[in-house]
Amino acid sequence: MIGVRSALLSRRSRACRETRFSAAALACLGLLLLPAAHPPLAGEPRSVMLVIDQKEAVYRHLIESVERELRANGNGAARLSVLDLSERNRGATDRAVPAADLYVAVGTQATAELAQLAGRGPLLSVLIPRLSFEKIFGNGEAVNGRPRSRSAIYLDQPFDRQLDLIRLVAPDSSRVGVALGPSTNGYVDDLSRAATARGLRLNAQVLSSDANLVRALDGLLSDSDAMLGIIDPLVFNRANAQKILLTAYRHRVPLIGASPAYVRAGALAAVYSTPEQIGRELGELVTQWAQAGGRDLPAPRYPRYFSVTVNHQVASSLGLSIESEERLTQRLGGRP
Repeated sequence: MIGVRSALLSRRSRACRETRFSAAALACLGLLLLPAAHPPLAGEPRSVMLVIDQKEAVYRHLIESVERELRANGNGAARLSVLDLSERNRGATDRAVPAADLYVAVGTQATAELAQLAGRGPLLSVLIPRLSFEKIFGNGEAVNGRPRSRSAIYLDQPFDRQLDLIRLVAPDSSRVGVALGPSTNGYVDDLSRAATARGLRLNAQVLSSDANLVRALDGLLSDSDAMLGIIDPLVFNRANAQKILLTAYRHRVPLIGASPAYVRAGALAAVYSTPEQIGRELGELVTQWAQAGGRDLPAPRYPRYFSVTVNHQVASSLGLSIESEERLTQRLGGRP
């Protein structure tokens, strides 16, 4: 019986690693806790498990993009499977995760769950804000020369890129306002350095509460030519978005948002990365990691591929003439 059970587990484990995002993949979720994956033999593909926590369209687009990149340029170095935590958690008493050479956690919730599995293997997070990743893992640096086992492709954009966009869409701006909370006040130095390098003055307002948000914004915007929206759990969040947008519009200060949703709601522009772009970069990173022997992950980084979106109606109301979104993306160093 022991031999039969081992054979069954072996076949189920192999099927789970090799299936795509399908009912067959979800059938693997009842596996018992397996030991960490053994190093593959020479020439054998590395097993990469993409872990999601819900079936959203953005996740499907990312998965399709990763698979496309691996088919086109992966040369068989990695084999992708998908684990849906939301399916596993509905009635599954066993919360084990099958073994893999590399885990890719999609989103903050999946990252937080996998972080509890110490020693299960390298973990790469995507579609996660830098703030959330650092809250879970710190800065992801390797320790005492050991290979880096935690890394990320952040969801948010680097400050340099965001400030460069301000210079392109609001070229007369010299003072950039930013409202931060306790979680993001540590970004002030990085923001200030990036602003100074571009001939801009950073006007940072650090709030301990959002009780008097509009009053604080009135003071901030009266001394700013443009505002940069930094996602923050206290200040720049979904609940406060409309207040910030309306206050910025009343002061006739262009707001650079954090996503296309903010631009549709009234921000002037945003630079962002789509799930397809993150998936493309993830496919490239996984291929490089596998071809290098599947050991040390690269340092956490901001996304390489990105797009720009503009609210031309807002631009017109502010008297701004702005280039096309494609041209702005190119001028920021974006790649097709």
